[in-house]
Amino acid sequence: MSYAGGAQGISTVGPGADFRHDYEYLATYGERSDRALCRLLDFRRQHTESDRREMTAGVEDHLDTLASRLFGSPYYRRILHRRGLSPRDLVSMKDLEGFPMLDRTTLGKMWRQLPVVDEESPSYQDAVLVRSSGSTGSPIQVIRDGYDLVHMWTMVRFWAQITGVELPKSPMVVLLCDLPSGLEYQSRLPTLGDGTLVRISTRQPEPRRRLLEADVDVLFSDPAGLHWLLSEEEVPRPRLVLSSAQYLSAQMRRELEDRVRAPVINYYASSETGPIAWECLQSLGKFHVLVPDMWVESVKEELVVTRLRPSIVPLLRYRMGDGGQVAFDACRCGYRGWTIRDFDGRRMCRFLRPDGQLVDAWKLARLFKHRALDGFRLTQLREECFRLELVGSGEDGETSMGGELARLLRRLGWPDPQIELEYVDELEVRGTKPEPFRTCITSPSDVDEQT
Repeated sequence: MSYAGGAQGISTVGPGADFRHDYEYLATYGERSDRALCRLLDFRRQHTESDRREMTAGVEDHLDTLASRLFGSPYYRRILHRRGLSPRDLVSMKDLEGFPMLDRTTLGKMWRQLPVVDEESPSYQDAVLVRSSGSTGSPIQVIRDGYDLVHMWTMVRFWAQITGVELPKSPMVVLLCDLPSGLEYQSRLPTLGDGTLVRISTRQPEPRRRLLEADVDVLFSDPAGLHWLLSEEEVPRPRLVLSSAQYLSAQMRRELEDRVRAPVINYYASSETGPIAWECLQSLGKFHVLVPDMWVESVKEELVVTRLRPSIVPLLRYRMGDGGQVAFDACRCGYRGWTIRDFDGRRMCRFLRPDGQLVDAWKLARLFKHRALDGFRLTQLREECFRLELVGSGEDGETSMGGELARLLRRLGWPDPQIELEYVDELEVRGTKPEPFRTCITSPSDVDEQT
């Protein structure tokens, strides 16, 4: 693996690439996964009755490692030297305010310069290059090291423990996917009790039968896949359900919990950072931060994330583009620490049908996710009239989307939807993040379920 001022030799994994079925090498990260789990659980237990000052000191214990890694990154070393900053300047969480923030555009341009290059490290040698989902904007390149690739299975163990779910020795994990690609695969999970991961596509034949036969213990999906699941007459009974990437309404979450009879963890994450927080099981709308792995600030009502967990790419004050407030909280669920409130990273939007029923607009996300789009916005103008804005010139074969959208709307209850297709140079944004769904209709019954 060569190095010429950045990450030049990292292999690429993405849409269309060959999928690696042999993940046996990931078993080498078993001990690190165990340590990470103990750190999360110990911090939770040890500080249950502690005050904010003591808990902050516990988080600050992880700043030394972050500071040293920042100065091992070509990008950060250059930026921080320009500002006259050294590792000794990052001692307390208050010191973060004097350090620069990183935005998504800069990360997309400078991804080669961000990694800490250590060619002798197995974690670096196992690093891969992936693309973010692009669910709210153009995908960007993201580098993940060997442990980053298995960190989610550490989080599954963490959420199972805090919800009292007992997983079998070798759990069956199913990723239920509603993407148009229809990609399916199976692999082992050496850091999750040597479990098995199966990706089942709703676009392939008989997905319900194969899902039921899988005898799933942990079910991963996003709200698009969960909408499909709830439309089926028979559903599996996993021990734990995890949802991310899109807005999950309180109503849908309650319906899902009633149907599958299992806890539903709605977690906040991004391809760039990994898991950041999870929505409280008792107080919907409150997202508890995964300290001491992550630190979240609210800067002018925008969430800014620092990853304290070691990774090949140190992330310092990364601007998420999501709105919210962060406050120290003693929650009735037993969590004590930092909680995100007024979170609008996944904005609720419901479209009004002619029969007066409200439909979650995110049910339409399946049509747009992972398509080669520079950006889109769907706005309900009137009950049967929608405007679809696409960024670009209309020369890339996307003119069929108006017809596909109309067919999907008819299946959801609109008898005769009218689609106005419009190509634009760019989309206006509220704050710093695109808003994919909007409505111009105000319904008296459309109240915010989170309040």
